Amino acid sequence: MKETIRGIQFNFQPRISVSVDTLEYFDLMELRKFKTGVHFENEQALVLENTSFRYEEGQVNLRARFDVSKEDITPFNFELHAKNINLAKLLPPLDYFKVKLLANMDALPDNVSLDIKHKGILDDQNGLIPSTSSGKLFFKWTKAKPC
Repeated sequence: MKETIRGIQFNFQPRISVSVDTLEYFDLMELRKFKTGVHFENEQALVLENTSFRYEEGQVNLRARFDVSKEDITPFNFELHAKNINLAKLLPPLDYFKVKLLANMDALPDNVSLDIKHKGILDDQNGLIPSTSSGKLFFKWTKAKPC
């Protein structure tokens, strides 16, 4: 797969931009004003740039960089900034991301802001290599509503 990705970059040097008014996940979730872009920084790096969308009253922005030069691993850097996210509405349709602690909480915040910076290495067969993972997470919320 990575050989194909590198071949596309070498032959075409594509830059992709997408803008969609509304994305719906069945009747469970609606993302508005979705925008994203993908380009190759060079033969080794695939960049997800300036991805953003609105969810309910909140705003999410993210970007990432993936090193596609290696056959079996993928080093990455990831940043996410979210403001005014309603977890009380977001998490139930996503099955609480299979996190039992979240599913068993008496109340979930309805106004969460997050700043995440994360880097690590993905083993292409087994997922994240825990010893390579590092980052920062800042969050705050103003109130919680009963589940």
